[in-house]
Amino acid sequence: MSTKPENPPPITWESIDFEPTDFDVARAALEEPPAGVKALKKADPNFWIKQRKPAQAFDNRLTDAAHDWVSQLPQAARPLDLLRAYPRIVNKLAEVWPNGEQCLEMLDDLVVDHLAGLGVAVGALRHGSSSFR
Repeated sequence: MSTKPENPPPITWESIDFEPTDFDVARAALEEPPAGVKALKKADPNFWIKQRKPAQAFDNRLTDAAHDWVSQLPQAARPLDLLRAYPRIVNKLAEVWPNGEQCLEMLDDLVVDHLAGLGVAVGALRHGSSSFR
């Protein structure tokens, strides 16, 4: 049973700062990319490709450990789209799964599009990653 304080602290409302503008100015501001995006577009398009580890023999198929891990997941939580499109990611998930902190870090890294839209597994992950948590 909880007890309520007799005199709760007063609620303070803060105003939201805004700047009046017209629609044309607002639309023009949306057409201009945010700071840093222009520099990113000029960056080496192969940067992330160079950062990736060399391809391994099992990158295009599930390892035995990954098969075991996926089969232990509840049917609704199995990342089927992900394992079809990116078996190497499922292999890595199966490897880090026992370490909760490492696993959450990996999932967060995958969901954040570090590749700036270069076609990573973000869509497949967003489709089912919430069931992992």
